[in-house]
This record gives sequence, structure tokens and C-alpha cells, in this order.
Amino acid sequence: HMLEYIEQNIPGVTGIFAQGAAGDINPRFVGGLDGFTDNLRKTAELGYEIGKEVVRVYSEINTSKSINPQIKLVHQDITCPKRYAGVVKDFKNTTIDISTTAIRIEDFTWVTFPLELFHEIGKEIKTSTHSPFPFMVGYCNGSLGYLPTQQSHSEGGYEPWTTSFDPAAEKIFVKGVEKLLIGLY
Repeated sequence: HMLEYIEQNIPGVTGIFAQGAAGDINPRFVGGLDGFTDNLRKTAELGYEIGKEVVRVYSEINTSKSINPQIKLVHQDITCPKRYAGVVKDFKNTTIDISTTAIRIEDFTWVTFPLELFHEIGKEIKTSTHSPFPFMVGYCNGSLGYLPTQQSHSEGGYEPWTTSFDPAAEKIFVKGVEKLLIGLY
């Protein structure tokens, strides 16, 4: 319903989707959790509400023609350690390579990764872009599952329990992205 609303209210838009760093973000209600049951009407209402916000923000954007637009792109595999349970299963493969790309077009910067990245990590990376318009694009070029914060490992929960990454992976990934971003400037 969100896409339907956007397509009806923004001329020329026929489809958009860029999942950001939302590995630990849930909508207000999740079927089966927190006492809620699946409810398609509520899901449609939430999608419509999100679509309205996208249209509101879009209508406030002022654009101008760029004199000399440049596109810069850098890519690197960032190597992070597997969690201990994964290492015990295979002592020869103790790391996971995370295919990461950063793209800059003037004031806009996108960082793409094949992860369900926790929101706090995404916020930290956005700050590192030094861009007025930073975007995180998850689930890009594959899916390596959740990359939770180091703190969330001690708090427990589904995402830290199912991740393939060691708690130290958060800091290693962020530092790797910071180094990658230098190539955009």
C-alpha cells in the first residue's frame, strides 16, 4: 500500500525500494509478538501512513540542475570474524567477507551491504559519510543475515542469537566502511 500511494501521488514513479539499516526495527505491531495477531488491515494502514510521509518529504524537495555532476563509486569486501559457534564447525573458515559499496553523487551518498544491519550501526555509518544526504541500502548483492551491535549480544534476542557474526564484527565493519568512504573524496 505504501508503494501504491507513492505511485499515485508522485508523477513518474513506478517503483522504489531501498531497505536501510533496520535489522532491529519492527513496525508498531508484529503478528504473533507482543500479543498482536496478524491483521492485514493494520498492515495496509501502516503502509499508507508511510507512503503519505514519503510523498510529503518528496514534495518539499527543491532541485536544481547540476553544472557538473560526478558519480564516484568504491567497493571493498570487509572481512569480519564469525561467531565462535561457526568457527567450531569449520576451523578453516573463521571470517565472512561483506561485499560493501559506497556511491556518491554530489551531496548524496549510498552505502550498500548484504546485511540486516542494526539501526545504531547505520546511524554511525551515516555520520561517517560527511554527506548531507546519506542512505543505507541493505539486502544488496546477497544476504548474510543480521549484523547486530556488540551490546545487543549481551542483551540477547532473536537477531544476536541467529547471527553468524562475532560481537566484534560491528566495530570492524564500521571501521572498514569509514576507510572505504575515504575513496569517495
